[in-house]
This record gives sequence, structure tokens and C-alpha cells, in this order.
Amino acid sequence: MMAGLQASLRSLYTETVDDLGRLLRSVNRLFCDSTATQHYASLFLADYDDTTGRLRYANCGHLPPLFLRADGTVERLTPTATVLGMFEEWDCSVSETRLAPGDTLLLFTDGATEARNAQGEEFGEGRLLDALSCRNNLPVSPLVWELQWAIRSFSGNRLHDDLTLVAARFGRGCPHGSSRVAEFPPGA
Repeated sequence: MMAGLQASLRSLYTETVDDLGRLLRSVNRLFCDSTATQHYASLFLADYDDTTGRLRYANCGHLPPLFLRADGTVERLTPTATVLGMFEEWDCSVSETRLAPGDTLLLFTDGATEARNAQGEEFGEGRLLDALSCRNNLPVSPLVWELQWAIRSFSGNRLHDDLTLVAARFGRGCPHGSSRVAEFPPGA
């Protein structure tokens, strides 16, 4: 299912790079046509322009990525549409934000926030944000590994869902070089 979704995105992206909404409407239509009615997918798709600092994005039912701004403020990139593949009649809006040097974007799956400790307590977004804030001085690769370590330590390494983290730090002059991306697991 995910391979088909990725293939659709890749094949249609070059035709619709300037219209992410149109791209995702086409992908949704293909996804609906090629999967069982009970299957759907959440998706976060972004297009970043390093020369202007503009990030265009569509959040299709995915957990809101966290933006930790260089000044310490936090933004959530809330959904702009529902999940892909559930409805044939589907629309998606595209949002936009500007990035400044040192801003960090963290994308994560529900396996990160729903990891539970022995008492059944979830790691949650609050702990994830705290872990990000106190480790944000790290370059992105060690940052991602430290975040996954914090989640695994909290849960006693008992994960009940996939744990995927992707972090990016933006802008020339950012404390750790130009724009950098790191992910866990590698190749996610």
C-alpha cells in the first residue's frame, strides 16, 4: 500500500510541483482506485525553498509536526485535509510558513507519542516537545537519535507501534551548518 502511494507521488510530482493540492487530489484518486475501501494513509508533504525560507505543506490527517523556532516558540503544522484514500470526493488545502535560521522541524509517527511506560502512561507530545527543547542544541542526526533513545527509555523499549522521527534544521547560518535532515530509522 505504501509503495503504491510513494510511486504515485513520485510519478505525479514533477507535473504538479507548483500545485500541491492538485498533486494530492490526483494521488488520492489513484489511492482510492487501487486499495480496498478500509485502507487509508496519513501523509505530510512539504516543499521547502531554501532561498526564500518558504515551506509549503499539506498535512493529510498526520500528527501535526512540531516546529521549534530558534526563539523557543512552538508551532504545530495542523492538518489541512483528512487522510488519503478514504473518500473519492476529497480536497486538500496547502498552508505555508516562513522559516528562519535555526528553526527545527520534527515529524513523528504516533509510535513516538503513544509509547507507554510500565504504568501505562503515554510518552505524549508534551514529553516529546520537552525532549526536543532540551536537546535542540545538538546537530540534527544526534538530536534524532537522542529523541528515539528518550522514547525507548521511557517505554522500557516496549514499543507497540512504529517509531519514526524526521528532523530538519533550516537556513544558512544555522548553528550547525546549512539545512540538514536526519531520520530514525535510517531511510524512513
